[in-house]
Amino acid sequence: MPDHKIGTREDWQAARDELAKLEAEHAELGQKVTEQRRQLPWVSRWKDGMSRDLLSSSADDPRRCLTVELEEAPSDDRNGT
Repeated sequence: MPDHKIGTREDWQAARDELAKLEAEHAELGQKVTEQRRQLPWVSRWKDGMSRDLLSSSADDPRRCLTVELEEAPSDDRNGT
């Protein structure tokens, strides 16, 4: 078990205030990371040459089912496909 420093309430409050600042910075950075992740471009794997057979065979993997359904959806005239 670590040796803990013994201090006054003022020492504790000062250390707690520093920790609160660090926690706030951490939360803000986490929000920035989340926003940048959401801004990543989407890539159509169908257009990159993945075969329909490979997509169909991956339908038994739950993580890939949504991808299969989206890739097999009708074309959308808004994006010219």
